[in-house]
Formats: sequence, C-alpha cells, structure tokens
Amino acid sequence: MPGTQALPRPSTELREAYRDGALMPWVGAGLSSAILAAGGERLPGYSEIIQHLCDQALAGGWIARDKAEQVGAALAARDFGSAARTLRPEIPHDAFGRMMWDKLATARPNQSQHHLMLNLMQFPVFLTTNYDWVLDDILRPRPRILTYRDHETLLGLMGETFQAPGESPFVFKLNGDLSAPRSIVLGQADRLGLHDPAAALGQGLRKAITAVMQSRSLLFLGYSFDAPGYRDLLVEIGRQLGPRNRPHFAIIPRHELDRIPTRAALEQEANVTFFPFDVEDAPKDGDTYRGLWQFLSQIPDHAPGDVTAPAPGRVVRTFYPVRQRSDYLAMQRAFEADATSFRFLTSKLTNALASREFLDTKVPQTLKVFDGIAGLDDWETWKTAVVDRMQARADTLRTRLEAGAEIRVLSFEEDTLDDIATADRITLERYRMILDQCDVHHHDLEIRFIRRSQTFRSLMSFASLVRPASGALDGTDLAVAYAAQATPPEFLCHVFEMNTEFARDMLIMFEREWARAAPLETSLATLRGALLRAERALRNDTPPKGEPS
Repeated sequence: MPGTQALPRPSTELREAYRDGALMPWVGAGLSSAILAAGGERLPGYSEIIQHLCDQALAGGWIARDKAEQVGAALAARDFGSAARTLRPEIPHDAFGRMMWDKLATARPNQSQHHLMLNLMQFPVFLTTNYDWVLDDILRPRPRILTYRDHETLLGLMGETFQAPGESPFVFKLNGDLSAPRSIVLGQADRLGLHDPAAALGQGLRKAITAVMQSRSLLFLGYSFDAPGYRDLLVEIGRQLGPRNRPHFAIIPRHELDRIPTRAALEQEANVTFFPFDVEDAPKDGDTYRGLWQFLSQIPDHAPGDVTAPAPGRVVRTFYPVRQRSDYLAMQRAFEADATSFRFLTSKLTNALASREFLDTKVPQTLKVFDGIAGLDDWETWKTAVVDRMQARADTLRTRLEAGAEIRVLSFEEDTLDDIATADRITLERYRMILDQCDVHHHDLEIRFIRRSQTFRSLMSFASLVRPASGALDGTDLAVAYAAQATPPEFLCHVFEMNTEFARDMLIMFEREWARAAPLETSLATLRGALLRAERALRNDTPPKGEPS
C-alpha cells in the first residue's frame, strides 16, 4: 500500500458490532481527501478551507490584515476553532456561502475505494462532520440529508434496525450542509449553542448523540479528533453513560493519534479503541487513508462456505472481499444451477466458457496479483479454491446449455482480438471450443462484439442471470454478479445482488449494448478469422503478433 504501512486488522468486537447491525460510521475530513473533484484535484481539508476563506475575505476587504495574521497563526498552531471564530463574524452570510460553494462544490466526484466499500456495507445511518457533498453524491441509493437541527429525527432513528437493500440511508451532518451555507457551523458553534448543555439546540443534540453511543458502536473514519467540541462531548457522554456506553472504534494515522490531548479520556471514558497505522511518507496525492478499504473489507464476517442460493423473491445484496472470492463463485453457481437466461458482459470472452486446461494453467497466472494483499494469508490454498469453483461454474454452464438455457455473451472486439493475436496453444484451443459450442447450440449460445469507440462510458464486467421463482412477484428472480472497483487496477471485491434496482438496471444496460453490437454472424466471422490466423502462425512456428521472434 503506497505511502502507508500495513493497516491493522479489525478486532472481533468490531466485527460483531457490524454483524449485529450496530456499527455506525462517523466520517471526517480525512476521507474527503481521497476524493478527486471533476478537475482532478483533491477536496480541501479543514485548514485549507479556513485559509481560503481568510484569503478571500482579505481580498474582499472584510477582514483587516492583523486579523488575517491571527487566523494564520492559529492555523499554524492547529487551533482551528480559534481561527474559525476569529474569521467567521467578519464575512457576510451571502459572501460566505459563495466562498464555500466555490471551494467545495463538485459536479460528480469520483468515488474513492473507501466510499465504495462504505456503500457496499449498507450502513443505514452515517454521522459526518463534513459539510461537502461527497456522501450525498456517492452513496447509493441517494441518501436523505439531515443536519444538527434534525436531532429529533436522529434520536428516532436509533430505534431502527438495518434497512432492506435499496432503501436510502440517512446522512446526519453534524456541522451543517453546503446546500444551506447558513447551517455551516464553522466559527459559530458557540453562537448557536451547539455544544452548550444549557441551550435548546445543545440539549437536543446531546440527547441524540447519547442515544447513538448507547445503542450503536461508532466507527471513526478519517476523523482526527482535532476539534474540541465533539471530542469533549464524546468524553462527557461516555462518562455519564458508564457501563451503558457501547464500544467505539477509530482507525487513525499514528501521528494524528499521538497529538490528541484527550486520548486517555477517549479510551477510558468514551470507550474508543484506536487502530493506529504508520504513514511512512506523506503521500503526494494527499490520500493518507488510501488503504482504508482493505481494513473495511475485513469487517464483514461471512461464514465460510455459506453459499446457499437465496430463497425465491428475496432482495439480496452481498459482497465478498478477495479472501472470500471462492464463496462468491459458489453463490453465483448456486443461482446459475436453476437459471434459464445468462448475460455476460466482459472485456474478453467470459471465463465461464472455458476448458479445464485453460482454467488450471492460465487463471492462476492472473490470480498472482492478489498474493500478499490484506486478509489473504495462504495464496496457494485460496488460488486452488478459486480455480475449483470456476471449473464447477463452467461445468454448470455447459449443463444448463444442454438443457436449453439461453446464453448471450457481449465482449469488446479489440480486447478479444488482441488476446487471440498473442495467445498460446491452450488459449487458442479454448476459443476453438467456444466456436464449436456456438455451432452446436446456435439457437441458445450467441456471441456479439462491440467496439470501445461505440461506447460513451466505461462498461463494467458483470453477469446478469434470470431464474424461474414461484415465490417471486413476477415469477422470476433477477441477479447480477460483478466486481466492484473504484480505482483500477487495485481490486476491491465481488458483489452478488438479487432483485435489486441495480440488477434490473444492469439487465437493461446489457440489452441496449446488445442491440448496438455487431450481428451474431459478423461477430462469429471476425472471431473465426482471428483464430485461423493465430492457429496458422502457431503451426508455422511463427510468433503471433506481439510476441518476440
């Protein structure tokens, strides 16, 4: 993991909190630093935001130079609260809103792997001290936004359990929301009475956070505990709750942990367990938490081998970290055993159509990139299990094809032809096998090519599957299996969904791309021609295109 040493592993207590539906993320500015804005720059941190406001206020004549220097000195001392309190009263509300909008508004931020993983973990409620739109734009389904003014709603949510897949999560913005700049508490928490137990707002917010700490385990992500307001409130509430306070957790760079002045109180009174990691050097891109997704991926604790196909009609969304890839393949196979319709969209022709020799010899080479990643202790055992499950899936697909199932395969022409041009005997025999199956099952197995230039967006690889299901409303179950990945080529995890809106969207997307693809006979002629040329080159001992002579 560039820039950081290996992250610690989640504790059993942390995993149990997630499994029980009692884990709630508290997201700080450190996670927004992993986000690339539309122009490619990273979103600013708290210090950078205050400096931007100070510079703009000085240029606009709203703040005197001596006060600007006070702000700068406070920032240098990491006294962000003092800097904000000095600056905010000097800036008119309308100007403040424009400045914040200019600095933080992004049309469509690119999700980091951390945020993608948080999406997959399906938390029903998020707490955040950020006022940007990162969670608003990245969480799916689109979340419902609350602020500190909605503390009664947060209090009511503490009686809720995990939501069903597809329901919108809540994002509770503790410091206000960019959509309503006047709600942003930067520099005016004291005026609002946000942390004052004698003020109505302070009382309501304290009551809501007390309910959170008593009924949920907080997981602090990208949160430095620099600001004393919430940091001290957590300690005070923890002290009042005593044994009724649940365990809480924070993953944090060691240098940030070492400078928390109330670390002992957070550990002893607020019951926060810290998972520190060392930053070897400052990442040039500013993303200190770049490996956080690996830590998050180890929190879900699926029972190994628990791969029974979901009951008909159920809504399911399950993700599998790298270490459980064989279970993901087994779950997919369990659904495919009864499927009557298969759709595959892959860069090259899907490995679901492959010979045993190809899977035994070629797949292990591609799996080698996962050797040594977090949570994967025995690559050899893992690799063997993955290849075995892939072979079982290929066998199941052949069985379903013999039974009359409909299979459609859509691939990029350029990628497939490049693969054939540089292929060895085993790979060419695999393509020949696929062509032979197309000839035998010409009504049921169809392959079409699409050119990348025809596509206006990057298409993800996935399998869309349909099976008859008497218990479902429309008599069928619709599933999608895909690899969720935010920043190629770094791998994240596999996902299996059934009867979700996303599964329906993927089937619709496939059918649209299928309609725009080259006709079946044209695609097969292209495949046969490329295969004949490569086979001729191999027979003549002439290196295929792309290989050294």
